[in-house]
Amino acid sequence: TTFPVDLRTLPGSLEQVRTSVDLGNGVTGTYYDENNAAGKPIDGVPDNVTATPFNQAWRQVTVGNGSNIQVATLTSLGGTRHHYYKDNSAVDPQDTGDQRSFGDSGFEVTNPTSKLFTITTGQYFIPAAQGNQGATYNQYFLNPLQVTATAESQFQTYLPTLSRN
Repeated sequence: TTFPVDLRTLPGSLEQVRTSVDLGNGVTGTYYDENNAAGKPIDGVPDNVTATPFNQAWRQVTVGNGSNIQVATLTSLGGTRHHYYKDNSAVDPQDTGDQRSFGDSGFEVTNPTSKLFTITTGQYFIPAAQGNQGATYNQYFLNPLQVTATAESQFQTYLPTLSRN
């Protein structure tokens, strides 16, 4: 999915741009990204996660029934890019929705230099118990299969004929 974003009519400058997915209250699982390959528990208890470097824009959330891998390209934003992760069941009035964060994860850019940019994302849903697959699916996203169709001329095609007695 491609999201063109044009914020040029807004006065002032942007402090940050973030896209993330926050799980529901009490959901448990494991969070992965390029810097946290062993995974971090999603349990509502804050964890220390490494947010940079940001060389591969993917994150994986695995819960009991399966995994969601989000991959992205962020163009023309400038600023400082990093992985975003917040896992904290404490009430936070600044948090939208239920005011809690369970495995809230995605991508964030601080001090972006452009108000005109595009975010392209892909979502992959895979069965549970596969461990960290994010880098693999990031490569699938960055290098999609190419399909080529060619007319074959060495074979002749015959249509069946029907006749009535």
